[in-house]
Amino acid sequence: MRHPSVRKLVAGLVLVPLVAAACGGDDDDDAGAQSDTTVEQTDESMADDEMTDESMADEDMDDMSDDEMADDEMSDDMADEDMDDMSDEEMADDMGDDVLAVAEAEGDLTVFLAATEAAGTMENFHGEGPFTIFAPSDAAFEAYLADAGMDQAALLAESAMLQGILDHHVVSAMDDAEMVMGMDGQSFTTLAGTELDVTVDGDTVMVGDATIERYDLTASNGVIHVIDTVLTPPES
Repeated sequence: MRHPSVRKLVAGLVLVPLVAAACGGDDDDDAGAQSDTTVEQTDESMADDEMTDESMADEDMDDMSDDEMADDEMSDDMADEDMDDMSDEEMADDMGDDVLAVAEAEGDLTVFLAATEAAGTMENFHGEGPFTIFAPSDAAFEAYLADAGMDQAALLAESAMLQGILDHHVVSAMDDAEMVMGMDGQSFTTLAGTELDVTVDGDTVMVGDATIERYDLTASNGVIHVIDTVLTPPES
């Protein structure tokens, strides 16, 4: 028979592992709970970070002062005003010289320019065009005046006659030298409604009775060919 103290010792030894196991289970539960808590805290931290980023972006937009936004709007307005304030002449300069400016730069088309002013047609040549102008040189006008037995002042005084003469030199198109040279045997219809016959003989090109001396004085709204004779429209 075992002594009672031995039985108590054995019972104690059996209870120790059971207690330890029970304690271990509690520790595992605590660890699991702590892990869940950590995950929840991490999720909350990420959500806070996202809210912080959005808040900062909103604050950046809000921090733009009214003055800065007004400056941007003023810059746009100033750009529009610059376009509005640009005069017609400045816009024309940006686009290039028109036929009258090109004619003036030649230096030997002064009578032709004076005639367009006297006839009241000068303003037309500031328009969009296009124009092909067969412009008589000053020498051509001198010969014309000598044949007519009149001086330049008398010619410029005849505005109605001048308009008919000038319109007979202008075509509503933009025909450069290559196009003109390809029209041998054909004719142009002028602003006056008259016909200008084209004759090509080698390098010599004639429109009506005039020979083209210089080609392709190109302008923003047309082209000028300088001729050696003043063309007179046929009598109606």
